[in-house]
Amino acid sequence: MLTTRDAGRPLIVQEVTRWTSEAAEELPDRLIQNYLDPEGRYTVLAWLATHFDYDRRYREAEVNQIVQTRHWDSATLRRELVGYRMLARERGIYWRLPEEHWLQVNATRAPASK
Repeated sequence: MLTTRDAGRPLIVQEVTRWTSEAAEELPDRLIQNYLDPEGRYTVLAWLATHFDYDRRYREAEVNQIVQTRHWDSATLRRELVGYRMLARERGIYWRLPEEHWLQVNATRAPASK
């Protein structure tokens, strides 16, 4: 489902597009509900990753601020973004990685966080 690739890009884009069209006040509840299963977690994190630019470096406080506009638990979600290789981190600076670097999830096992 989410691991299928089309022209080098995950099909997650359809799910992310659907999420961004929903009312903002519904998103925190949806984040919690979908975060609990591995495929839902991947969807949530991929959606969050779309809020970061490829060609920009972010301080940790900036990452927290961006994530907190979507959900209050920025520390956990920030660590998961790094764990799934959607963001990279070095010396307190973060940047978005290309989608081909992202860890893919399957229904039985999610990647371990760092």
